[in-house]
Amino acid sequence: MSNFHITETKSHMRRIYLLALLLDLLALAANQLAARSSAFANAYSHYVYRVLSLGIGSVTGLLPFSVVELLLYATILFVLFDFVKQLRRAIRAAVARPLRRFLGHLFLILSTLLVLYVFLCGINYHRTSFSQEAGLSVTLDERGTVYDEADLIALCDYLVTEINATEAQLDVPFIGQTMETPKPSAAWLWLAGRTGQRAMEKLGQRYRRLSGHYPFPKPILNTWLLSVQQTTGVYSPFTVEANYNRNIAYYDIPFTICHELSHLRGYMQEEEANFIGVLATIGADDLYFNYSGYVSAWVYAGNALARIDSTAFATLYARINARTRQDMLYNNAYWKQFEGKPAEAHEQLNDAYLKIQGQATGVRSYGHVTDLMLEYFAKNGTLK
Repeated sequence: MSNFHITETKSHMRRIYLLALLLDLLALAANQLAARSSAFANAYSHYVYRVLSLGIGSVTGLLPFSVVELLLYATILFVLFDFVKQLRRAIRAAVARPLRRFLGHLFLILSTLLVLYVFLCGINYHRTSFSQEAGLSVTLDERGTVYDEADLIALCDYLVTEINATEAQLDVPFIGQTMETPKPSAAWLWLAGRTGQRAMEKLGQRYRRLSGHYPFPKPILNTWLLSVQQTTGVYSPFTVEANYNRNIAYYDIPFTICHELSHLRGYMQEEEANFIGVLATIGADDLYFNYSGYVSAWVYAGNALARIDSTAFATLYARINARTRQDMLYNNAYWKQFEGKPAEAHEQLNDAYLKIQGQATGVRSYGHVTDLMLEYFAKNGTLK
């Protein structure tokens, strides 16, 4: 009976490993098909992913904490515990079988992550872009964009005017943030999360592919994990969650929330998520979200202007009110303290990852939101 049980267990595990391998091959094949057929990628994203995202996100969104963050810690602890456990067994029995068992467990974990990543994220990189769906004709490539200086100055002038107008109406203690400003409270983060949900749902009334309910965006507990990578937020395809760094500058939190929530509708390209974040915050029924959108848009457009006309940039920057300039100075100071090898390594990895996913300009694609804003502004005369 004992030998039969051992044989049955081995056979059962082989079937599990075989099933995991087949799912891995299916995921890789689906990803390759999406890369070669936008029709397949669109059909999957619009119908299959949307249902999966709404379903899984509705469940994980019920919890006020980041599920993927806790799963990360649990997975690390399990892998370490299992390795020590199997190593001790191998040493005691003087056989290698326990270590092979550990490698089998590790294979199952990695297979699960691969399948979830492909079907809840990877395929979406090959769908039709939001800008195309919104009727914008911007084409981005690895050569970058040569901005029309007059148009860029007009956009930046508009943003400065709107920044000052919204700042003048706001009476909150954290505008003009310094290192002494208290960090966001749990109550404020909860309110920001709910407002972000409403902002995205409102934008979904204008753009059908963005419509529907959005789960609650989660501030992560260990902010160092993201800060050391110079990262404001991250979408988790394993739990369909929008996670963000609660220690970043106040003004950046609403924009980051909307940026990450946009990924839950299958828009994985970073310039697209930035653009959606701008539209959602500026169009929100909340003055501080509007402020966040205008300042975030200025950071991207202003940086583009500074590269081609430093004098025009300096003139416009000088017009920005003192409290907003302090907000941006605080943001720079916050990230400066995390500069170093880990941040450089993460940027290189992220650059490689984005290029593998078809974003030819890598991390520079984040700044292409300026191209989309210029096109939208030219058509509408506003970013609302």
